[in-house]
Amino acid sequence: MRALLHATVLLAAATHLAAPAGVAPGPCRQSELTCGASAHHRCITVTKFCDGVDDCGDGTDEPRSCTPCNRTYMGDLGKTYQLSVHRPREDRLPFICDLNFKAPGGEYGDIVQLTFDSFTLGRFTSWTQAGCPDGDLQISESPLERPLVGGRWCGTAWGPPSIYYSETGSVTLHLRLLRVPSSGNNIPLGSSGAGMSSMGYNFDFSVGFKVLSRDSAVVRYGGGTPASPLHAFLPGNATTAAPLARPERKRKKEKADKQADPHKELAFSLGDLIPGTYCSRIYSDCDKKRCRLQSPNFPGLYPRNVTCYYAVRQHEVTAGTHALISISQPSGQLVAIRSHSTLPGSVRSSDTMPVTGDAGRVTSHRLKTWQECDEVQDYVTIYDGYTTRDPILMRFCGGGQPVPPAISSGPELLVEFTSSPYGTFLAPQSAGDQTTSNSFPAGGVTSALHGFQLDVEVKLVPLHTPTYARNKRCEFWIRQSTDMLPNGRSDAGGRLENPKHSLAPNTTCLYHISAAEASSKVWISMLKYHVGSSLDPTYQDDKCTAELRIWDGDVAVPIKQHCDSGPFCERTRFPSSVMATANPGYSFGKNVSLLGRYCKDLVDKSCEHLLLANGTRSPRPCRPSSSESFVSSGASVTIEVRQEESTTLRPVRFTLLYEFVDPRMDGEPFGSGPCDRRFVSRHKTGPVLPSNVLVPYRDLRENSFRSPKDIFLFGRGGARHLKCRFRFEAELGERVKLTINRLATGPGRCQTVLDPVVGRHRCIGNRTAMVVIHEVPWNQHQEDAVLVPRECACSSEVAPLIYVSTSHSVELVLEAHDMGPHLDYDDIMVEGRFEFIATPACTRSRKVTGPSGDIRFRSPSITNDEIYCENYPWMVEPAMGKYLYVKVRGHQMPEPLPASSVNESSNVITPRLPAHNCLTKNRLVIYSSGKLRALVCPTSFDRDAVVEVFSEGWDTHENISTGLDETRRRLLVEFVAREPGTYSVSWLEVSPIRKRLGPAILPPAGFVMSSLGGDEANPSHCSHHCPELQACINASLFCDGVQHCPSGFDEASESCAPYFLRLPQLLYLLVVVAALSSLCVALSVSAYKACYRRRKKQARLRMLLPSGSSGKDLSFS
Repeated sequence: MRALLHATVLLAAATHLAAPAGVAPGPCRQSELTCGASAHHRCITVTKFCDGVDDCGDGTDEPRSCTPCNRTYMGDLGKTYQLSVHRPREDRLPFICDLNFKAPGGEYGDIVQLTFDSFTLGRFTSWTQAGCPDGDLQISESPLERPLVGGRWCGTAWGPPSIYYSETGSVTLHLRLLRVPSSGNNIPLGSSGAGMSSMGYNFDFSVGFKVLSRDSAVVRYGGGTPASPLHAFLPGNATTAAPLARPERKRKKEKADKQADPHKELAFSLGDLIPGTYCSRIYSDCDKKRCRLQSPNFPGLYPRNVTCYYAVRQHEVTAGTHALISISQPSGQLVAIRSHSTLPGSVRSSDTMPVTGDAGRVTSHRLKTWQECDEVQDYVTIYDGYTTRDPILMRFCGGGQPVPPAISSGPELLVEFTSSPYGTFLAPQSAGDQTTSNSFPAGGVTSALHGFQLDVEVKLVPLHTPTYARNKRCEFWIRQSTDMLPNGRSDAGGRLENPKHSLAPNTTCLYHISAAEASSKVWISMLKYHVGSSLDPTYQDDKCTAELRIWDGDVAVPIKQHCDSGPFCERTRFPSSVMATANPGYSFGKNVSLLGRYCKDLVDKSCEHLLLANGTRSPRPCRPSSSESFVSSGASVTIEVRQEESTTLRPVRFTLLYEFVDPRMDGEPFGSGPCDRRFVSRHKTGPVLPSNVLVPYRDLRENSFRSPKDIFLFGRGGARHLKCRFRFEAELGERVKLTINRLATGPGRCQTVLDPVVGRHRCIGNRTAMVVIHEVPWNQHQEDAVLVPRECACSSEVAPLIYVSTSHSVELVLEAHDMGPHLDYDDIMVEGRFEFIATPACTRSRKVTGPSGDIRFRSPSITNDEIYCENYPWMVEPAMGKYLYVKVRGHQMPEPLPASSVNESSNVITPRLPAHNCLTKNRLVIYSSGKLRALVCPTSFDRDAVVEVFSEGWDTHENISTGLDETRRRLLVEFVAREPGTYSVSWLEVSPIRKRLGPAILPPAGFVMSSLGGDEANPSHCSHHCPELQACINASLFCDGVQHCPSGFDEASESCAPYFLRLPQLLYLLVVVAALSSLCVALSVSAYKACYRRRKKQARLRMLLPSGSSGKDLSFS
């Protein structure tokens, strides 16, 4: 019955449209009415027909029983017309009236603007069910272009007039009043309709209409900047200019431009209307145009009982990228969707709570989300996909605040707009300033804008990155690549950030980070974790609803990723421990533990200072030892990120660094350093080779080696210095062949140059890192074995560098100092191959000790021992507590020129010519502690040319037990043969004199003496010494027929004469006096003894004579 009634009304309207009463096709325009003959057929405005005033003067425009209903109205551009419909008598109910407004184009406009200045039509009771029991208003567009949606309006308009803008060139208003209500209308006291309600009136209708050109509708179609997107109406002003119109001067200019270029595109792309629908549209490739999503009839009243779908799809993307669709509106003034069912006069506190709108202004009207939009059921829903079965990113209504970006995870996005079946004309609240006018609703200035306008933006992200979810599943697997990256570096790790798209409520994202090797570890540094505030000012976050957790091990995906029962579902219970039984939705690997946990107000270890890194600044690394980062115990880490609310409304942003730590090293452990390794040959099988042939075995083991990749040994891992030793030990009868294929030594300005004097590479310049190849002639299996430097490389240009040892043990040392925090194992590294090749061994020890000795060299080699031991150095080792003094006949060669004098084309050092010319190509090289001490041009005929070298520490006389290492006092001597010659080197064990009687004669810098001389003062405390050296020597070297002191003091005549000849004259006198004194004493004693014996004998004879006899008669025979 209802459909039949509506068809009858449309048929009656069509009859009137075909031949409107009183309108003649004469000279009047279509927007005018022709008066009768008595009025001279003059033209009046079409809206003056049946307005109660005789405008023609002959009653032509006011016939008996006339009505403004069931007529078609047109107007001229730039003019506003007013039309009223009087309240019908109760005996003529139900009352039905159709008003058709047309804009056929050209000077009659393209769009119809309707301003409802006064509206009362029955009662309004509900937005959703039977909301208009007394009657209603239906608005329909041209039936050929838009289907009838069936939405209804009723009640009493409140506030400034509501405005409707047509989508087509024809709009029909269908008025229907069924009955007069028995009780008063729902009009607030103090409003203009209160008096009519008390008298039982429930109908009042006055509308102003105006036609607009399409070019002037800049708010809807773009193409220019309107004076204001919003327009405030003064109460009772029915002829206010429309917000769609632009200044007349600009409109005329752009119309001329349009005529000059009829193919000019519109500024906004509003999509392609889907046939058979009222407002559903399709948008394609919005990266090439300015796409806008608008509510139907924007910026005016949107229809009731309408559902619109806006499908946005990006078809074309750049190779290697993935498209994301973003929907947003940064201006809260362009969003006004009815959000609450409160009628005028009873505004709720939750709707007038002050919040911050766009541009920092305070507004009482806010953006509402989710269940807050269920009262009116006017809302916009955004889906992450092309269907309504995809996850919901956001649902909002209200306005006055910016709409945050809702970003899809793929190249498709669907927006759904739904309005309730019933409505009343309530002007929306804007984000404007507060007002105290009684004519406006409480809480803010109202505007004529209804509905919404959303901006579309296409974002491109790298294709193969964890920046977007695949197939709506937020789970990522980040596995270390074993191949080199395009930049020539290995896959060390990367930067992990939150997804670049929005996530639906109750979504959990898992990031599985795993290293390529089972022995590796994962280093995690959290740079930033931030949880935004909710758009709802009443939201109380008293729990960790957005959380990030770092698991040490593998954690599987939850069983249920999304909720099927709406945007919210019961909170998923996540495990608080590592037991899989605590949460059946997860599966845990073995030995899984929780490393860190982050919430809005709970932040674990963080390393924010790394965010300051840029092209010129490299902050210090986040060391695990300083509680700034995490290191896993195994080869995998799982990052779990979950949130209960959509990230569109409450963004969760995080940034972390992950690094793969590879502790593996080639070879076997060796020494005490963190990266000291050893490579040992254990293959002795092979053919018996001639003693003078140097070829590899056919079944020879050949392997590669590389410096370590443990990031904690380098600058980016927090280390400042690095020293890695690689010892290559062959069997007896083998040599070591090293080939350096790749070399990186950091940013230092250093060059590897070839020294033509000795035919080896040297490092010249400011170096960050370098590689030095040493020979290990003695004690190869000991960590502190003696090293002889051979080759030095500090630049990549030298590769490939091949070296074949003279001994059967070689040590390669990679050393770096003052590494910056940006350097890692790709910036400082060495890579190469090694092999053990068969060659006859040097059977001589070439290690000498003793108080003194000589080493003789000759070239060419004659004996087999000399041939096998070519380029094999000699080591002179002093006794405990002794130093060495080495003397060579020759001239010391100066150091090569600095890097500025290097011939870059040939990479060869240009040596500085000495004051004298070196007459031989042979060289004697003296080393100490692995460093070059002297480079000598030897000579066998110039006795005045002498080079003298002391052991390290001689200048300070360090105590061997407390300061200087014993091994550092050794001296190594190497003969570099280039032509025939015979030379000798002599050494002498010395010890310092404890007390010096005069100024010390010390060797110059470098411990080398090149001239003779000295103070011959005789120190009384050292019996055997060399005064010019102020050094004590072994007693056996004095007067042995060989000069050991440079001055020959140990063999001088005064040093080697008999002992008594060397006594002083005074001493001689004392000896003579002592001798004479002794002789006198002896003679006196002898005389005394003789006299004593004679007297004693005489006394004995007297005793034998008779008494009275005289002794004179005695005789002796």
